[in-house]
Amino acid sequence: YLPTPRTITVDLTRLGTSVAGSWFDPTSGSFVPVPRSALGRRGRVKLAPPRVNRAGDGDWVLVLSAR
Repeated sequence: YLPTPRTITVDLTRLGTSVAGSWFDPTSGSFVPVPRSALGRRGRVKLAPPRVNRAGDGDWVLVLSAR
């Protein structure tokens, strides 16, 4: 959970070979996909949420799934 918009570093090393992700907007219940190119690498990646959510705030939840 990010209460304000900022770039974060995520270590994908332990998440398997195929990782998908999306940003969840807690104000609307909708999801915005993370580009596959951002998750296609191993190791540490930098990710940034969309600028503002539907309510005009900066809070987002990063949801990752791996296989």
